[in-house]
Amino acid sequence: MPPDLSINAMPAPRNTRLPGLDRHVSVPGTAQSARISEQGFYMSDDVFLNGRFLPAAEATLSVFDRGFLFGEGIYEVWAVIGHRIVDTDSHLTRLDRSLRECGIPTPPERDTLPAILNDLVRRGGIADGFIYLQITPGAGERDFTATAETRPTLF
Repeated sequence: MPPDLSINAMPAPRNTRLPGLDRHVSVPGTAQSARISEQGFYMSDDVFLNGRFLPAAEATLSVFDRGFLFGEGIYEVWAVIGHRIVDTDSHLTRLDRSLRECGIPTPPERDTLPAILNDLVRRGGIADGFIYLQITPGAGERDFTATAETRPTLF
């Protein structure tokens, strides 16, 4: 079974421990570099946040994001096996249900999520691993309820 990974990550070679935090290496088969975590996982320097791919060092979230302030949000985890995302339709069905039940507005990228996920696999060179997706109600006025006017955060 592949190791537990964060979004945009790919595992180190099997049975290999790669010590060192924030050490950069070339990602095999790509023109990218990646950080190696303490757990020995390649973690891509690129992330997807609110409609665009960008370097992780440039990705920022508002301190007023309701996911940060109130712990509101949902996540979905896709397995990647042999460079292919597993069971996308079931995950998207559960994602839609979770958004609806939690009262979180649907992010504008929802209809293009399959293409975004496939791009993450390609950009990260993920052969076997996981893609984590987090969605929060977004940043807005600090109040007890979110408003429909705020843009959901999609990471």
